[in-house]
Amino acid sequence: MPLGTPDASSQVAAGVKDKPGMVGLVGDATMCTSTLKGLTTVQYSGDMLVVSPCIEDSTIEGAGEALGKSKVVTSTSGGGSDKESLIYRAVMAKYAPDTSLGGASQTGFQSMLGLIRAAASLTGEPTAANTMTAIRAAADVPIPLGGGATMTCNGTALAGLKAPCANYVLVGDLDDKGKSSDVSLIQLNK
Repeated sequence: MPLGTPDASSQVAAGVKDKPGMVGLVGDATMCTSTLKGLTTVQYSGDMLVVSPCIEDSTIEGAGEALGKSKVVTSTSGGGSDKESLIYRAVMAKYAPDTSLGGASQTGFQSMLGLIRAAASLTGEPTAANTMTAIRAAADVPIPLGGGATMTCNGTALAGLKAPCANYVLVGDLDDKGKSSDVSLIQLNK
């Protein structure tokens, strides 16, 4: 679908004409909004999976009803009452009070605080080598907004890939306000 398509009903109708049991949306908030509206227009009744960029304020405002029939697949969960979510919301309230708490904000927060936690054992000058040594030594470090997942950065999280420090995904039900519930942590195979 071309970026910025305001009405995706015809593309959506073509995509669901064979009545698939599930539709997955991977894209930015604009694509999510037009696709969710299109799914409502064609009265799609199967399951829907969305990614975290679909939980932006603009999508909630434009297609919240359809969003409320979806599941989200993400790496972050910042809307709960757990310690990580409370820290996230407190930091955002203090330093970025006008920023949406959904979508990319959680990913940015997770990335930055995750790096800080992974490199916490750094000693000496913060050179590239010393920083990498500290990160590679990180073991069972709580992932910010990770739903209880931890990271170990010794190159063994995913077989054949040295860079990933974790092997999980979070899946939850969404309401029409973009809030997730019944979030489950799923560990992927190594």
